[in-house]
Amino acid sequence: MKGKKIVTGILLAGILAGGGYNCYNLAQNNASLNVLKTGVVYAEKSQEIKNKDLNNVAMEAIKKYYGESPNFNKLKFKHTEESLEEQISGINDTIEFIKNSKSKFKEDEQFIRDLEEEKNKIKFGTISMAWISDDELYSVTFDDQSKEILSVIYETQVDLNKIKPENFVSIEQAKKTAEDFIVKNNLDNIKDMKLTGKSEYKNHNDADYDVEDTVMFFYQDANDSSKKANLVIDRNSGKVTYFSVGYGAEREYIKNDI
Repeated sequence: MKGKKIVTGILLAGILAGGGYNCYNLAQNNASLNVLKTGVVYAEKSQEIKNKDLNNVAMEAIKKYYGESPNFNKLKFKHTEESLEEQISGINDTIEFIKNSKSKFKEDEQFIRDLEEEKNKIKFGTISMAWISDDELYSVTFDDQSKEILSVIYETQVDLNKIKPENFVSIEQAKKTAEDFIVKNNLDNIKDMKLTGKSEYKNHNDADYDVEDTVMFFYQDANDSSKKANLVIDRNSGKVTYFSVGYGAEREYIKNDI
């Protein structure tokens, strides 16, 4: 999958629109419903949870996983909800866009078949909380039923002119960072890590270099394939900028044929 840009959850997430970031909101939802698992974060079991409570859980998740404690009150806040029906409608729009595109690729027909299959796998909607400034983006996505956290993003703006590809961390270093992160945070309660795939791609499309600056790793428990975690490493900073677990990670596996 080297060089293949990961795009899930119907192309670019609307939550990042206008934010000036290249990060993709990769995890959006897939489900086998209402199964609470260990090793993942929940707001609370009640489906009547208030958005204020989800905000607090999202902020705590950012602190826990990334060690960041920004002044959220000074950041622009975005609350986004996408129902099951809206997701399906978005996929249909994407299919029509591909069919009507003047640029035809041999992969298009398979991509359309994958999208049609994906529609049948969507079982619930998503709730996303994002805090954005000119320099930073924090985002947490929940499923709207169990309130399980599906993905967490922390990305900072960088001066593209200061990025030096020769200083990028190696793929092996990035892999170690991803695996250390899984162990430290007990992502999806994975005990026996198995790397099932990776994708290298260029996230900063406007940068004046022709090197993959980002790598995404796909993991699952060797003894329980239902336990999954996917992580994105920025090779410039050497840090995790995104991860997904549970049904968010599962959908990425399906979409990217891991």
